Amino acid sequence: MTIKNKYIDPLTDFGFKRIFGTYENRKFLRSFLNDLLDIEDKIVSIEYKNLEKLGLNPSDRKTIYDIYCTDEKNNNFIVELQRAKQKYFKDRSIYYTTFPIQEQKLKKVYFVGILDFTFKDARLKQNQTDTIKEAFDLAEFLAMSKDEQFAYQMDLKTRLDNKNAIEYAKEMSIKEIAKSLLQQNVDINLIIKSTGLTNEEIQNLL
Repeated sequence: MTIKNKYIDPLTDFGFKRIFGTYENRKFLRSFLNDLLDIEDKIVSIEYKNLEKLGLNPSDRKTIYDIYCTDEKNNNFIVELQRAKQKYFKDRSIYYTTFPIQEQKLKKVYFVGILDFTFKDARLKQNQTDTIKEAFDLAEFLAMSKDEQFAYQMDLKTRLDNKNAIEYAKEMSIKEIAKSLLQQNVDINLIIKSTGLTNEEIQNLL
């Protein structure tokens, strides 16, 4: 696999762990969160806890990075990286915030999701200041050892394979819908508008 980008993808498992997911590099995550979040009390502590505390079974914990942060007033933050869009992601996020609540008295708990997708009602914060310049040096592909480069390539390949499989499934579903509409004698212009397929692609389904 040929790596064209200078920096590794932070939304891969390998990339996120290398840049943010170790004790040695926790300063980058602390700086990133303080820069990103609109909070008065800055995050001062980051702790990597046992995975068993964030889920009741292995399937619940597959997408969880068990990273707890606390601010100057000892409020809690849970940080998770999530790549695949989920219909009930917000509900699940609220569910996971109950775990630290069970372990403490009444303190605020924040859930921070680093996502590879957006919500329709998402509000974007403008004019962010980048305070983690050092992290870019850590994220350089050529700066890694051969073993690290190989591990990253395998992780990236898995992500791309999964993405391609999902896109293929979507494409096949759209074609099946278009074919069904054709069989029902629906106007081809309406099918084009509804599916995004071209006239030629639809004709090839016949």
